[in-house]
Amino acid sequence: MIPPLDFIDSTHVRRGKRSLVYFGGCNYLGLSGHPRVLASMRNALKLGLTQPGASRRTTGEHPLYRATEKALARFLHFPAVALANSGYLAPLFAIQALRTKATHAVLDHDTHPCLIDAAAISGLPVLRASEMDSKSLAKTIRSLPRRAKPVVLLEGTHGTTAGFSRVDKALADLPRNGWLIVDDAHGIGAVGPQGRGVLSHFQLRDPRIVLTLSLAKALGVAGGAVAGAPEVIQALRDSSPAYAGSTPLPLAAPAGVLESIQVFEDEPGRLARLQMNMRSFHDALKPHAFLSNSPHTPVTRWTPDSPSHVQDMTRRLLRAGIFPSFIRYPVGPSAGYFRFAINSEHQAAEFQRLAECLQPGTGR
Repeated sequence: MIPPLDFIDSTHVRRGKRSLVYFGGCNYLGLSGHPRVLASMRNALKLGLTQPGASRRTTGEHPLYRATEKALARFLHFPAVALANSGYLAPLFAIQALRTKATHAVLDHDTHPCLIDAAAISGLPVLRASEMDSKSLAKTIRSLPRRAKPVVLLEGTHGTTAGFSRVDKALADLPRNGWLIVDDAHGIGAVGPQGRGVLSHFQLRDPRIVLTLSLAKALGVAGGAVAGAPEVIQALRDSSPAYAGSTPLPLAAPAGVLESIQVFEDEPGRLARLQMNMRSFHDALKPHAFLSNSPHTPVTRWTPDSPSHVQDMTRRLLRAGIFPSFIRYPVGPSAGYFRFAINSEHQAAEFQRLAECLQPGTGR
């Protein structure tokens, strides 16, 4: 069992009596501990209820939910948004809205389990690209019957390794009557122009795109959201069993998201620091086969090739005063790997120390 961590702030944890620099998690902008966000969530508890206690399709609607959806639509530059109970469930909400408009679900080769589960539960026939390559995905799309209306599910910004999926290529290969669900949990608020994620990185706007995201990563709160054309979001509200059958988020969560968006806009230096830190960390690294890193995204992966290499890297990190964020996750090497996430609040000296630990050595 993984022991609980004692979080000091967004970039430090306590292990025993030691304070260690923390490069784990997804709190990319340090907003989960922002005083304004915390105060907004506390104030929501004074409304008299933790949550309405009923589905929004029945008697559980609340003005905070609609206000947060409106703010997210403006923030994401999408015409309409629906909240989801978590980032993991957001793609399920989305594909359930599209399943009467689509004939097949198409998955990339290596994608997040939330997309795999959403496709499986949708009831649509599921196809999967055989290789992690845009040509393989295009070939899979072309293999469909001529009148097929596929919904393609892609992870936009990778959360367990570096870089983006070729969302632009996937959209170009999509039939005119197809759909593209882009899960950009790790991109929104962190990457691309103005922090609007992979779609802004590739400068994509298309009514066939449905964006899903987590509100628990760069925005630092909880829950998820689906953004798309008004008719898609209305279909979600009308026909998604997951949406209709769920008790919505505690009211503190949408209140926190509303304030988090406002802080993001009031303090643009946070995004500027994050993106500068990502570039600076990339420049400090010497590329080698063990490492996956990009100057455009916050996550770096170092993959050991034996248990002894895990132990060696753990000792190296601890000597440098860095928490050894070794994880085993449904995506990535089954034996585990070290995952490091750059934060807007990390100091240059801290990620320089991390870069020194990750110089060519053991691993793969």
